[in-house]
Amino acid sequence: MKKMHPPTGSLLIRLGGMTLAALLCAVVLLVMPAKFEYLYAEAVIPAFRLPVVLGSAAKDNLNALPRPQLRTEMTVSIHADNELRQMTVTGGTVGDVLKAAGITVGKSDLCAPSVGTKVVDGMKIVISRVTYEEIVTTEEIPFTTVTKNDSTLSKGVTQVTQNGVKGERTIVTRVTKINGKVISRQQISNTVTKAAVNKIVRVGTKKPGTAPFYGLDALILKQQKYVGYGATPGTTKWRASVSGNTITDQFGNKVKFVKKLTGSCTAYYTGTTTSRGYKAQYGIVAVDPKEIPYGTRMFICSPDGSFVYGYCVAGDTGGFIYNSNTLVDLRYNTKAQCWDFFGRRNMCVYILE
Repeated sequence: MKKMHPPTGSLLIRLGGMTLAALLCAVVLLVMPAKFEYLYAEAVIPAFRLPVVLGSAAKDNLNALPRPQLRTEMTVSIHADNELRQMTVTGGTVGDVLKAAGITVGKSDLCAPSVGTKVVDGMKIVISRVTYEEIVTTEEIPFTTVTKNDSTLSKGVTQVTQNGVKGERTIVTRVTKINGKVISRQQISNTVTKAAVNKIVRVGTKKPGTAPFYGLDALILKQQKYVGYGATPGTTKWRASVSGNTITDQFGNKVKFVKKLTGSCTAYYTGTTTSRGYKAQYGIVAVDPKEIPYGTRMFICSPDGSFVYGYCVAGDTGGFIYNSNTLVDLRYNTKAQCWDFFGRRNMCVYILE
């Protein structure tokens, strides 16, 4: 048998081929990435598992690749508008959570924690609704009673010269509520819309027993001289006339009146002291104080002015007031003057200023 031998030089050829292959790999792994930066390292590294030197652009490409993210879910609770709800979120702020839940926080509302706070797991968010209401109320202002001494009135006698009238004030209160519950009240205005009117009462200081003629002293004393104590007073020639709101009296004086009353009048003479404690005399007449207050100054004559009683003051009363139609009971000095001279007549009573 012929013995076979490998061809001479075949080993050198194979070693040369292996060396050339190694050089080609080196070129691919070391030189090509540096020249062509667009090549991705991960395409080369797994194949050859050799260290690679990357160009700057290749590094940027690696950094641009998406990094794996850890996804953490958190549970928060929201208490708003009498409702409790829970939400699962992955992050953000309280404001983001409320927006996602469709809950609006007004300018006056309270949010705890604040809308800028970052959300954490287990967080409790509470929204408190704040509202304001203005309430308008009114209060009465009591009037004040002012007393004034009057030397023309007998001691113990009072006269109301001005009635008191209550006033009124308007108060505006601002009520603050949180979730419908009142937490505070603040008065924002207090205005007097109607001023009170003082009640004025005149208190007599004159000694008891003297006649309270209220400034008519001279005229009433002059009348008393004419009346006397005879059966027929010396007043039969007295006359008076009325024009507008002015009276021309029996002496020619002019005086104004503010009110006129017409009715049946009688006369009396008994008693020495009136029910008010004054000396009973001509010029002090008896009245119903509910109709004509004590101290009222009057002028009395017939409707045509042909019969004149004259000036007088309301200072007495009597049982006749409650069981007859008498307007005023006129004081005379004698029985004859009352029954024979005057009797009962229809008279006009003028209330003086």
